[in-house]
Amino acid sequence: MTEHRRVDRELAEVQANYRVLVEGCQLGVYIIQDDRYVYVNSWMTEIFGRTEEEFLALPSVTRAVSKADRTAVAAQMERRLRGETASSTYMFRTRHADGHRMQIEVHGGRTNIKGRPAVIGTMFDVTEREDIHDKLRRTERQYRELFEEAPLMYVITRNEGGRSVIEDCNRSFLTSLGYARDEVVGREMTEFSRPSSPEPGELWGQDAVPGSVSDQERQLIRKDGGVLETLMRTVPLYEEDGRMCGERAMYIDISQRRTAEREIFSLQAQLLQSQKVEAIGRLAGGVAHDFNNVLTAVLGYSQMLLEQIDEDKPMYADLKEIQRAAERAASLTRQLLTFSRQQVLDLVVIDLNRVVSELEQMLQRLIGEDVIMATQLAPAPCVIKADQTQLEQILVNLAVNARDAMPSGGRLTIETANITYARAHAGDGETVPPGRYVRLSVSDTGCGMTPDTRVRVFEPFFTTKEKGKGTGLGLATVDGAVRQLGGFIFVRSQLQQGTTFEIFLPRCDEVVNQPRAEERTGTEIGAGEMVLLVEDDPIVRNFSARVLTRHGYRVLEAESADRALTLSDEFSDPIHLLLADVVMPGMSGSDLAAIIETRRPGTKILFMSGYTGDLAKNVLRRGVGLLEKPFSADTLLRRIRRVLDGDPARDDDATA
Repeated sequence: MTEHRRVDRELAEVQANYRVLVEGCQLGVYIIQDDRYVYVNSWMTEIFGRTEEEFLALPSVTRAVSKADRTAVAAQMERRLRGETASSTYMFRTRHADGHRMQIEVHGGRTNIKGRPAVIGTMFDVTEREDIHDKLRRTERQYRELFEEAPLMYVITRNEGGRSVIEDCNRSFLTSLGYARDEVVGREMTEFSRPSSPEPGELWGQDAVPGSVSDQERQLIRKDGGVLETLMRTVPLYEEDGRMCGERAMYIDISQRRTAEREIFSLQAQLLQSQKVEAIGRLAGGVAHDFNNVLTAVLGYSQMLLEQIDEDKPMYADLKEIQRAAERAASLTRQLLTFSRQQVLDLVVIDLNRVVSELEQMLQRLIGEDVIMATQLAPAPCVIKADQTQLEQILVNLAVNARDAMPSGGRLTIETANITYARAHAGDGETVPPGRYVRLSVSDTGCGMTPDTRVRVFEPFFTTKEKGKGTGLGLATVDGAVRQLGGFIFVRSQLQQGTTFEIFLPRCDEVVNQPRAEERTGTEIGAGEMVLLVEDDPIVRNFSARVLTRHGYRVLEAESADRALTLSDEFSDPIHLLLADVVMPGMSGSDLAAIIETRRPGTKILFMSGYTGDLAKNVLRRGVGLLEKPFSADTLLRRIRRVLDGDPARDDDATA
């Protein structure tokens, strides 16, 4: 009996201890039997806000569960009562007695109480934890969406034995490179970059500073072989021990920016070229007037002396050399003016085929016997509006350039063609707009050019020839002449494979001008006509007066416009011709002519100019003749006779 009391007392103590443990733990402890709560501890009442009596009075365990989860909870209960342990933990939703939402996590298992099956377990209020998890899941989803939908390219790599392996990438990266995800993930990043560019894995093994950022330019290779110019920013990733384990890389497509930069560079180069042209134009304009005045006298007097000396005299050869030197100087001045696009053009409608044919023999002599020249002319006329002298200068300069590129001989081919572009035609560095053109091609089989030389070939004073063998103005003059005619010029060249210059000039539908018939000898002689000669340079004035006087004209000389007006007012007889320089100190020749035309309506006008700038261009707009300096005595006489006879047009051979 005593032993039984001791056992009962110990059992009661154990039960009391277990009750204290169960009641004191911060877990909801429950016992369910026959779908009803038969026991809940105090923490269960704390979790749900219900009293023990309310739990025990529930007709079904599921009444403490939200309606949406009751079926699932009932199924869990059935599996536990059958002894299944596949789902020993689950969660359900419910509400606290005060109405706030809760998430409950359940742990439990089957047991027997008084010979009947029951479920015993614990419950936790995991609402706060699940809210945090929900927020984390939402945040992860949002950042994943940002990662995937970002317009920038993102790549995450991991270090595998020193290799930079792609672990993840976003849709923009895949779309930009043209790959599917399974074609990229797991492959090395080096497969998608040019070998010459550093890879994201270049930092492996280096002592990178945690959190450091690296910016580099990178070329990414598309699946179709195309290249993307990108700016890459990388951030290293580290293990807990500080060892670098990967990188996050962001790529910004800067292909358009690079294209824009190249266009800006090209525009800057064009601006620089334009500034050079303008500077040289100013230089040419500044010196051409005075320089051509001097050359007019040198050429004029040397010609007059040559006419008075027999060819077998030693002095004759010396004078010819003086004349040739002056002619070269005059040619250089014309090239400067042509290059700077300040030369006044005598635009006529001509057939380019005829110009090439007429120059063929002369060009063959120019390039020498060791160069074979061939022409391939279009079957139909190639009609353009141009200055024939300028066209001839273009052909001569290109032929000389080709000859110099073939010192051991070769082949020069000149071709013409009528071309129509429905769309813009892209050339080397620029574009020919849609339209109808005449194409002139000049090709050689010479030494060719390097890319650097080809880029600079039209620069003024740029030459690859030895010192003293080239001015660097030949091709610059060609470029200036083509531009002045509203055309385009391209050059294609490779080392040891020759060079081709292609010129596109606007095609014209007007009737071709017929060449001017030769004038009869002797028509240049004057018949006592009075010429009012106005020239501020005494050298040119004295030379012109001497030529006119010797050939039957009377001359009134004036060094300025004011003096010319005084002579005109004092002279009572008719003045048949005003021969005036365009550019003079004080009043210009153009303004003087306007006054003379008012006071003497019958007086013809002929201008002289050594600088064909804006004043000279205005003269031609008025339809008045222009005699370009330097000129010879024959040219002067021929032009005066033509104007007096009623034809003010510029002379075709108004050169030295």
